[in-house]
Amino acid sequence: MSIRLRLTIWYTLILAIVLVAFGLSLYFFMSFTVRGDLQDNLDKLAKDVNSQIRVVGISKYQDTVVIQLPDLDTFQFPGIYLQAINTANGRLTQSSNLHAKIPFSEHDLKRTEAGEAFFKEVGIGGVQLLVYQWPMQINGHMIGVLQVASNIDAMLQSSENLRLILISAGLVALILAASLGWFLARQALQPIEFIRKEAEKIERGDDLNMRLQYLGPNDEIGRLTETINGMFERLQQVYEDLQESVMSQRRFVSDASHELRTPLTTIRGNVDYLKKVLINIGQEESRDEILTASEAVIDISSEAERMSRLVNDLLHLARADAGIVFEKKPILVSRVLEEMNHRVRWMVRNSHWQLGDLSALNDVYVLGSADYLLQMLTIFIENSFKYTPKGSVDLTVKHEYNKQRVGIQITDTGIGMEAKHIPHIFKRFYRIDASRGETTGTGLGLSIAKWICDEHQGTIELYTECGIGTTFIIWLPIVESPMGAQERNENGSH
Repeated sequence: MSIRLRLTIWYTLILAIVLVAFGLSLYFFMSFTVRGDLQDNLDKLAKDVNSQIRVVGISKYQDTVVIQLPDLDTFQFPGIYLQAINTANGRLTQSSNLHAKIPFSEHDLKRTEAGEAFFKEVGIGGVQLLVYQWPMQINGHMIGVLQVASNIDAMLQSSENLRLILISAGLVALILAASLGWFLARQALQPIEFIRKEAEKIERGDDLNMRLQYLGPNDEIGRLTETINGMFERLQQVYEDLQESVMSQRRFVSDASHELRTPLTTIRGNVDYLKKVLINIGQEESRDEILTASEAVIDISSEAERMSRLVNDLLHLARADAGIVFEKKPILVSRVLEEMNHRVRWMVRNSHWQLGDLSALNDVYVLGSADYLLQMLTIFIENSFKYTPKGSVDLTVKHEYNKQRVGIQITDTGIGMEAKHIPHIFKRFYRIDASRGETTGTGLGLSIAKWICDEHQGTIELYTECGIGTTFIIWLPIVESPMGAQERNENGSH
């Protein structure tokens, strides 16, 4: 069942309930009001007539009593009839306009003798009468019953006409309301149908930039259109991110396979050669073959170390993708840099290393992991040594008190890089050796360093120029020292 049909049925059903309630209320109100007015008039008339009744021949014998009714003005009281019944002898006295006997039963007599005045409806000669029976008393003695009757055919016919009018008008109103409701529901739902057709076009098309075009007012339909368009934008963004993620994953697998294939090929070739050498042990080998075998073992060791670094880098990136976070605590920055200075002594390098003044870092703490900070600094410094065949690599520090952050600046005088490569250097497996000379590496180091910096809520600034050198500045937010926090807590507790 369509929404349009349901709305029409609901409108029609609600209107039908309202019309039935209104019709019944109006019908019963009119019926009770007209009948009540008539009963009040009959009661008043009965009292007036009772006061004008003449009684002749009153004696101790009630059967000699003669009741005389007053004459009624037929113009003033049209359709009103009077009948008096002598309860002692059963004689009837009627008004001149009454030509039939109004029924009177034993049950009516008992009710009247009990002093009760009541109404009842009777039919006489095809005419429906409303009869008001009133007990007549003289000197505390009941002498008869006065019956005041009114023709109610007109009233009953009016009630019947009112009922037919209400039913007919109600049916016509329902038919008109259903038709109008069907039309209005169609008009109200037309924008939704338009939106459905536009959404079908978007579904069938390949252009994810398409949006619903709604030119109506900013009502519920307009806000619905805005919500749907917003949802389409989010879906498009998610789809594009998913596509980019899939492409990145493909590139990652391809690059990882390529990086692993090279050392494996070298290892396999050297192993095959060593097999031949081992098979020929005991025979006369030349000194050159022994030296070549030694070189093969060195190559195997070197390539195995390279594979180990690659696997470790991949493990770090896998942990980053899995959302694994490491434990953080307040770290004294100067100690981390002193440890880094000690490690630099054992690095392979052709350039001069210079550690600047660390006094700006006195009692400066950051929230993080000392091991991961050392790994991040190692990556940046090794990268500077790698692309600085001669010259120097300097490490200096900055302390910005207004921003509550500390900066670790690593500057080299190496070959630098072109500006077009800057947005991509933190991507996995991205290398620009074609323009920077042949260097060893997997292209994962800076990606890992960027992840570690992000986990420490830090930022990285990069300044570089071809032939001049490169400068990395790692900014880390400062936290309160553990001793300061402890003293503050103790003072607060006091």
